Amino acid sequence: MTEETVGRTNVLLLADTHLGRGQACRLMTRIAGELRRADVILHAGDITDASVLEALAMHVPDGCVHAVLGNNDHGLDLPARHSVEIDGCAVAMVHDTGAAAGRTARLRRWFPDADVVLFGHSHLPWHEVDVRRSDGHVQHHVNPGSATLRRRAPSCTVAHLVVEDGAVAAVDHVPVGSAPLGPRIGESWRQFADEAPLDAGGRRGTMPPCPPKPSSKSSTKA
Repeated sequence: MTEETVGRTNVLLLADTHLGRGQACRLMTRIAGELRRADVILHAGDITDASVLEALAMHVPDGCVHAVLGNNDHGLDLPARHSVEIDGCAVAMVHDTGAAAGRTARLRRWFPDADVVLFGHSHLPWHEVDVRRSDGHVQHHVNPGSATLRRRAPSCTVAHLVVEDGAVAAVDHVPVGSAPLGPRIGESWRQFADEAPLDAGGRRGTMPPCPPKPSSKSSTKA
């Protein structure tokens, strides 16, 4: 594990963004306010295009974006599981945890000493706390939901993990946006674009172009 920063750290948690080539700017626009708060960004998989991670990396210091492989991340060179230490807090990451039944015990077995386990796959926001009987160790299990495709969830969401002096100070889910930014299950990007509402210029499935990439990335937070 690698220590990322010291003190109070805001970690933006994402999963299941499912955006294709050229779509990263849609996510950046939707979560712009959440990005301004972030010191570290963790993505729990189903990214589907590397440009999303590249765009996220523009908003935090170098080396502060971590991601794991989702079942739809074909061709991306990412680990299936990953662990990182953030301000003394051990965070484990995995995309698919299996069935909801037995998940608590399963995650404790997979990552026995992690303070936080981040996962995705279901698109359902989730936060639970498991306390190990033998020594009282607290482990947080967090699914941030999807910022782009809510599916059965009430809204699209991200989550913020606040770490202070090596301990979890807060886990908060934040609703973002009001409409999906990508295709539904079984729907292609072409179908999604064809069914999207008309924009101001009479076009379907389009968004304003991404802003130009800055010449250098600053680690200063807004």
